[in-house]
Amino acid sequence: MKARSPSINIVALLILAWTMVAAHAPVAGVTSDPSVGSADAEAARVAAELDAFLAQSAQAGFSGAVLVEYGGRVVLEKGYGHADRVAKTANTPGTVFNICSISKIFTAAAVLHLEMDGKLRVADTLERHLGPFPEAKSSATVHQLLTHTAGLVVRGTELDGSTRDRFVQAMKDGPIESHPGEEFRYTNAGYSLL
Repeated sequence: MKARSPSINIVALLILAWTMVAAHAPVAGVTSDPSVGSADAEAARVAAELDAFLAQSAQAGFSGAVLVEYGGRVVLEKGYGHADRVAKTANTPGTVFNICSISKIFTAAAVLHLEMDGKLRVADTLERHLGPFPEAKSSATVHQLLTHTAGLVVRGTELDGSTRDRFVQAMKDGPIESHPGEEFRYTNAGYSLL
């Protein structure tokens, strides 16, 4: 049997963990003191089950950090496995993970939520929200950033990300890769601009 990639294993583990918590929901009025009532005892039981499951998963190779909110209260906040297996550095709730492109889906969802709220349209040009762009880039739209077709900068262009304003200016000033909407090229810079 072919081994699954670590990212698939993590997604499967997160789905399983969510299912374990969701199977016990909803719980109203949960507090951090289990002696307050049966809802609190249930929350503590679910947290203990999830903690045991994740600890066992860590022994099998899972590494990560979780924060579980149940009934409006944090019931589990813990790291499992190693942040650095070679140095044997343990994960903690504060461990910073390189999440790569996982955030793109949340960025896209946030943009669509803003559209539903009437605060922008994906057909808007970037100029509407970020001020003037050079003429060759002036027709680029939010939709084109979302679909990796804006063509705003050539791959490998150095972009100053020290502040929002400097990054936006670097995107405006950098060499254009293609006319907006003409070519697809997966780009982190475009999503960073969103």
